[in-house]
Amino acid sequence: MKLLFGSLLLLFAFLLFPNKAYAGVVINEVSPATSPEWVELYNHDSNSVSLQGLTIDFGSDSQKKTFCEQDQIAGNSYKLISLTASWLNNNGDTVNLKKESEIIDSISYGDGQTLAKPSGSQSITRFPDGASNWILSDSPTQQGNTVS
Repeated sequence: MKLLFGSLLLLFAFLLFPNKAYAGVVINEVSPATSPEWVELYNHDSNSVSLQGLTIDFGSDSQKKTFCEQDQIAGNSYKLISLTASWLNNNGDTVNLKKESEIIDSISYGDGQTLAKPSGSQSITRFPDGASNWILSDSPTQQGNTVS
């Protein structure tokens, strides 16, 4: 009986808070000073997650990446978003991962932020991958398949 009640409670919580399905997906690395610019997502959960319904916001409605139905990120894996235009301000910007209008994850860099602006050979990365600690890295890594 306890197992059935626990299962029903878990199902109810999932239906009541559907954004929790994306809780394992975070912005993991950002490279605004390279050409092309790129953003890496990391799924630190063991289950695969669909990215449909998520967007990466680069400061305006015209500067965002919307994911399609086929965009998925496997468990404990990466997804790379290569930007064909200069959407990120090298001197400072904010990158948001959103589900509709709710910000799931965010990183800001540049003047007045915790992280300084990266040089042309640096990226902003979580260390270790998926952790809450951000650093400037002299060894950028592009991991994962590029999304459509």
